[in-house]
Amino acid sequence: MRLSYDTVSAIAHGTEYIIEENNKIIFSRFLNSERQTLTYGTDKSYSTAGVRLEFITDSQSLDVSVSVKESNPEGRNFYSFDVYNNDVMLGQIKNFGESPQYPYKNYTLCDSRKTFRLSDKTNHVCIYFPWSVQGIINGIEIDDGAAITPVVRSKKVIMYGDSITQGYDSESPSRSYTSRLADYLEADVINKGIGGSVFMPELSEIKSDYSPNLITVAYGTNDWNICGYDDFEKRCHSFFNNLITNYPDTKILAIAPIWRADCDEERNLGKFSKVAETLKNISVLNKNISFINGIDFIPKDKKYYRDSYLHPNDMGFDFYINSLINELKKKGII
Repeated sequence: MRLSYDTVSAIAHGTEYIIEENNKIIFSRFLNSERQTLTYGTDKSYSTAGVRLEFITDSQSLDVSVSVKESNPEGRNFYSFDVYNNDVMLGQIKNFGESPQYPYKNYTLCDSRKTFRLSDKTNHVCIYFPWSVQGIINGIEIDDGAAITPVVRSKKVIMYGDSITQGYDSESPSRSYTSRLADYLEADVINKGIGGSVFMPELSEIKSDYSPNLITVAYGTNDWNICGYDDFEKRCHSFFNNLITNYPDTKILAIAPIWRADCDEERNLGKFSKVAETLKNISVLNKNISFINGIDFIPKDKKYYRDSYLHPNDMGFDFYINSLINELKKKGII
């Protein structure tokens, strides 16, 4: 039994809208109005970071057909769709090319199809979409006559950020910190991360129809690398003020950047610690904002970074999510 567009839409999470074109189902985590404001990373906004399909079924088999489109001009075209059943990974539909350890090589993007064996009992299926490319569903099939029930999440979260929020450089999208926070909170999360981005007040000025219980904001590492301090401080204030205006009753987390290999250097903005200091000062001005310093989230060891420099690997993301959850518990947010 092939799942209809309406059924796939009902089991989708992490999207602003979903469309069907030429019998393919396409998912977007950004509104078109948001894309029009972007001064950087428009191509990356088409990646399916944080998108997932989640449902309950008594089907004993699952057939998934996908295609992908490049949405990362930096060449990070390695990708995976992670397929889980009852919290256990059944397998992946993936393409890592010749060297999964080096993500900057262009790989062939092609249609793929795979059948997964489910259990004879109740199955809680979750398909995590790739963060590095645009994942598209060509078709999903379950056993004829099988039941399917969407997993409904009452909690809603919007996560703004740069490459680390988007998912760079997790080999498995299910292990990025954004996916794992969604799992831990049992929340529907829309991932607004864009690799290379900085605080863009124009983005936060747009209000989504999606009403979040929590918003996380994790920029700063690129701002430090390319911006002067006065410009950075002004854009920070504007970004958070826009969020508070749009979502006055929503808790906002200001997460300062994680360690990077060159953070002992100075830039036009000043010392790397200046970013965290500014975010902390902004949080003091409004009770809606809680500050979290991410500098010690991951051990300061290059082995936890896929590029030995900035972007965590799956082990690095293990530390990141555990540290983030601990901070959220300390602050009584969860």
